[in-house]
Amino acid sequence: MAAQLAGALRPPRIELFFKTPAELKERLRDLTAAGYRSFNLVNKDKKDPMLAWVDVCCEELGPGDDVCAHFSSKYNARGGPALAERLAALAARSQASGVALSTLLVSGSGKRKKGHFASDLAGALNAPPSPVGVAFNPYEDDMEKERAALAAKLKGGGVSSVWLQFGVRLEDLDRELLWLRASFPSLELVGSVFLPTKKLIAQQKFRPWNGVALSDEYLSGPEAAERVTRQLLAVYAKHDVRPLVEAPGVRTAKDLAVVSRLFGEPAPPAKKRRL
Repeated sequence: MAAQLAGALRPPRIELFFKTPAELKERLRDLTAAGYRSFNLVNKDKKDPMLAWVDVCCEELGPGDDVCAHFSSKYNARGGPALAERLAALAARSQASGVALSTLLVSGSGKRKKGHFASDLAGALNAPPSPVGVAFNPYEDDMEKERAALAAKLKGGGVSSVWLQFGVRLEDLDRELLWLRASFPSLELVGSVFLPTKKLIAQQKFRPWNGVALSDEYLSGPEAAERVTRQLLAVYAKHDVRPLVEAPGVRTAKDLAVVSRLFGEPAPPAKKRRL
C-alpha cells in the first residue's frame, strides 16, 4: 500500500527551516544529496531578507532545481509595487542561475490591515514576469466566500498554481479538489503535509495553528497521525496534487526518514553542478 501510494504521488516539495544563511546552505546540501529538488522559503517577518535567501539557493542549486519564495502581503506594506519588484527580481535571478524561481502570495496570519487583500495586488498578478501561486483553504466554514476570493485572485490570468492549507477533513478536501479541477483544470495544485511526529502533535495540541483542521484521531498519537496522513496523500494522488512537506520541518536524519517512509526514496541526485 505504501509503495503504491508513493508511486502515485508527485515528488514532494520541502519547506526550508533555518536560522542563518549557513544553516540554509547546510539544509540545501543535505536535501539535495538525498535527491530532493524543490524547496520553499517562508516569509514570517517583515525583516526577512528573502532575496538574500534566494541568492543562497541560487548559489547552491542549479538547472532542474526550483525554489518558491513566499510573499506575505502582511509583511510587505507596499502591496502591489512590492510584489511587482519581487517578481522582476526573481525573473532576473532565475535567468542568471538556471534555478526555477516562483512566488507564493499569502496574506499572513492574524488580522489583515487595509490594503492587504489580493485585489490590491491585481496589477502585479495580471502578467507576472515569474510564476505566481496563491493560497486556498478547503476547510473554511464558508466555502462560497473562499471560492469567490480565489476566483478574484485568478481573474487576471497570471496565477499558475494554487496552494492548499493543511487539514485532514478528507471529504471536504475531496469535494474542493473536484471543484478546483473542474473550474481551473490548467492550474498546478500543491497541498501541504505536516510530518506526523510527536513534536508536531504536541505542538498542535498545545497551541493549534489558525485555520488548521485536525481531528482527534490525528492528534491521538504518531501512528494514528501517520495513518491519517496516508489517507490525505491518497486524496492528493487522486487529484494530482503535489505535496509540500511543512511543519515541524526536515531538520535531521530522523525527519528525513519520516519523509522517505511517506513518499519513498526520491530519484538519485545528479552530480553536483557549479555554474
